[in-house]
Order: sequence, then structure tokens, then C-alpha cells
Amino acid sequence: MKIKFYLSIFFMLSTFGVIIPTFMNPAFASCEDNFVEPSLDTRTYENEQLGFAIAIPDNYRTMKKSNDAIEILNPGTYDLIQCATEAGEIGNIKWRTGALEINTFSLSDSEDNLGQIVTSMESHLSFNNPQVVNNNGREMLIASFYDSHYDVDFFVIYFLSPDGQSLVKIDGATDSQVVRDSIVTLKLL
Repeated sequence: MKIKFYLSIFFMLSTFGVIIPTFMNPAFASCEDNFVEPSLDTRTYENEQLGFAIAIPDNYRTMKKSNDAIEILNPGTYDLIQCATEAGEIGNIKWRTGALEINTFSLSDSEDNLGQIVTSMESHLSFNNPQVVNNNGREMLIASFYDSHYDVDFFVIYFLSPDGQSLVKIDGATDSQVVRDSIVTLKLL
């Protein structure tokens, strides 16, 4: 009977907008996502294995994720992730989409062209104006798509790794100046 009484009080308080305090790890409570202005100076992030180089703000950080994706992040977001990880609360944060995210997909031996490979592997995406262009003697597919989960439009670029064993995908939000500035510097190696 007491449980029903306490539950009814909880529901009544939450219905009227009363904030019920929650217990939180004190180390996690100090974690903040402080946006840091991108530096005007840039550095080149180069990945020979995947076969590309791209200019990013000098103060931005790279982070390899558990799924082998590489995220290029604002330093404030990087610090938030590190803080939450140290506090054991990484699953309880939602950070801004990284400036750029780099993913790879393993390929089986295929004689399909780049457009066919992308279409078969990313059939869930509806691309806007996809174009295949030449970059330093190699093909890359450039497009954009709308992500309803984040309510954001994304640029996306696909190309094959130099050994042809992986499809490389680089994407980032179209409303990010860092993404727009970086994408124009992309050079396939």
C-alpha cells in the first residue's frame, strides 16, 4: 500500500512539473560540452591506409571510436567525452555531431563501380544530387542527405581505399563551417 502511495505522489509531482532530484555521479556532474571556437590555423589530417588527407582546424581533436570510426571533434566536445568516460558515464551523454566522421566498410571482391557499391551498401539513404568526380586520379562520390534522427542535412563523400578492400565514407553536417572548409581541402592520395 505504501508503494502505491509513493508512486501516486511521484506521478502527481511530475505531472505538475516539480523537479524530482536524481542522484548523479559527482565526477559526471562536472562534465560540460563547452564549444571552443575553431582555430583559424589548420593542420593536415592524413590517413595513408585509407588514402586521403584533409585540412582541419589546428585545435580540433581526432578520436577513434569503438566501431573503428574516426571522429574529428571540437576540443570542448572531446573534453566532454573524456570526462564522461573517466566518470564511467559515457552512455549517459549526448554530444554534438562531430565536425567530421570517417567510417569504413569492408568490401568483398566486387567488380561494381563506386556508385553501385555505395547504392548497395547505403540503400537506406536517399541522396540529394549525387556526383562522381575525379580527385587526384581517383573517383569519389559526393552527395548530401537529410538525417531525420538529428534533423540535420549532411555532406557525404565516398571513395575506395587504395587497396580497394574498403569503402571510405566521410560525412559532416552541412551547417558546419568547419565541415564546409575541410571538405574542399580533401585530397585522395
